[in-house]
Amino acid sequence: MSIIASSRIKGFFALSVLALVALLILACGGDEEDAASATIAPTATVTQTATATPAANAAGPGACDVNTGQCTPDAQGDVSFPIGDNWYVHRKFTGLPGVTINAKVGQQVTVNVNHTAQVGHNLHVAGPDNRYEANLCTTDGPEPCTNPDTIRGGGTGVITFQFDQAGSFEFRCDFHPTSMKGIIQVTQ
Repeated sequence: MSIIASSRIKGFFALSVLALVALLILACGGDEEDAASATIAPTATVTQTATATPAANAAGPGACDVNTGQCTPDAQGDVSFPIGDNWYVHRKFTGLPGVTINAKVGQQVTVNVNHTAQVGHNLHVAGPDNRYEANLCTTDGPEPCTNPDTIRGGGTGVITFQFDQAGSFEFRCDFHPTSMKGIIQVTQ
């Protein structure tokens, strides 16, 4: 075998090993968010686990419980939660129902959202008939919409709404309406 052929074989072998190592790193690597959601945090706002069955809204008023998806406004009507790429309140890929914001008839509720990822999102509340008049909400449109109407990665948004009748009312992200949705449960 010639020296040139031997060098080519060694070069090909080295390149193959590098490609295999790169492939293993990509296959074994995970997104930090998914890794974080598989552990239990030592606080009252426990991250999603497969075994925990927490008390209703263990996160307390003004926050959302990531295990139940229940969000209860505080005494001033404020509630805050994170949104990310294709999820509200860390509920992506869990197979669990979406987020439920609990409210009382006539209560003004203000939702503060903190966008923790990259893709643009919003929160659009359907009208009292649970229909969306617009495919893409705007801050001056007929239905409540976050301000700004597109929350960019790392940004924040706010939406305020009030219902004068009891019932279940839908909300969604207009950009991801099948994966990012929830209910506003209004009671007497």
